[in-house]
Amino acid sequence: MDGTGRNDTNVVPLSLARLERMIQVRLAESLDRGIEPAITVKVVDSDLRSPSIPDDPAFYDLVVDRIVATLDQYLDEVADGAELSASALNHEIDAAFHGAADAADTAPRSDSFVGRLRCMSCGIVTADESSACETFVRPEPRGQMFCVGSTLDFDHDDVARDYYARAIQPAGEAPIHILEGWECPHCESVNWAEIVIRDSLVSSIWSVALSRALLERAHYVTSECVELAARITGRPAWSLLRDDLFDVLFDELEAH
Repeated sequence: MDGTGRNDTNVVPLSLARLERMIQVRLAESLDRGIEPAITVKVVDSDLRSPSIPDDPAFYDLVVDRIVATLDQYLDEVADGAELSASALNHEIDAAFHGAADAADTAPRSDSFVGRLRCMSCGIVTADESSACETFVRPEPRGQMFCVGSTLDFDHDDVARDYYARAIQPAGEAPIHILEGWECPHCESVNWAEIVIRDSLVSSIWSVALSRALLERAHYVTSECVELAARITGRPAWSLLRDDLFDVLFDELEAH
């Protein structure tokens, strides 16, 4: 989705939108030099001869770290009077991109939830890992699959905020509600799953249709909801990345 309106059938991959958002946030934090930075990040997909984007979540942290470090180095050199070479900078960023992709090949797979999930589009039930219901609540995933009855301990302070449109501290001993995205392996539709954790045990995993009630009780809401927000608002996904995505979706669902 390039914003031109010419390719209405093209949708920004969730991984691409997530990567752009992470780079944008990290750059804004890194470039705090006494002024408020205005930064827009656009990652070009492999169809336009750029490197393809791995599915492994470890890729995102690695590539953002390397790109931010590269830009910081060049900005420091410019501040010291050096001349900024666009071609040299592009070469360094391209090397960082490929280096992060290579490193991600050896990184552990993301954790995921596995349950009987019914697709809201085609109605077929998926009960194995092919649903790709990934979770990023643990800072160091080990490719573990969590089913109903599994033990899942994690610290709220360690949750990767970049992967969630909402991440708030659960109150006391109340159950933890998590909304994650999953993809139907049969029709490839994006769906949602509500996972409830009680006393560090996964007590339920249900396929759900996002509603305001679900958002109100959720402690963690996947950033993958950017696609739903784009469909409801009629805005391109990339234009929502600057907004508070949770608030946009919450307000729009009020009337639906």
